[in-house]
Amino acid sequence: WWKQDNFDKRYKKAISKILFATGSLVLIAGAGTYFYQQYLLTDYLCYGIKGFRIKKAGLDSTTVELMLSIENKADLDIELKKMTMDVYANDVYVAKINQEVSRSIKPLSTTELPVTISFNPKKVLGSVLNIVTATSLKDIKFRFDGKVVVKKFGIPIPIPFDFGYTISQMMAPSGAS
Repeated sequence: WWKQDNFDKRYKKAISKILFATGSLVLIAGAGTYFYQQYLLTDYLCYGIKGFRIKKAGLDSTTVELMLSIENKADLDIELKKMTMDVYANDVYVAKINQEVSRSIKPLSTTELPVTISFNPKKVLGSVLNIVTATSLKDIKFRFDGKVVVKKFGIPIPIPFDFGYTISQMMAPSGAS
């Protein structure tokens, strides 16, 4: 009843089941760690606007430059790799920003990224009368909806964000927070 071939087949089958089970556990643990890091970093990264200026103002084309502030509230280094965002003004789509970034944010510190946005004020405000009134310009609300890709433990992790400010908030001396 004892044959070497039978033993080898059973041994190989048992080893392959053990390897499959171990690989599955490693994969599940790795995926769980990835999503846990994404969840943590979503809470640890805070966004704001620290500076704002109008580079070019016109009825058909306006260009604004702002400083996007990213605060790292985590107790670990975070390496920014990429930023993508859709920009809306008064809930009207204005622009898509795709920016490759190579910046490290130290624990409990803030970094600033320059962002330039060009848009058509007529599309945002609707009429020339609304454009020329100063209060309307200051009341334009910009909303930024996107994600930054950070690298942690050598793995790229996308972190979503969504925030907004009016122009008057962005022009405040202390910056928006």
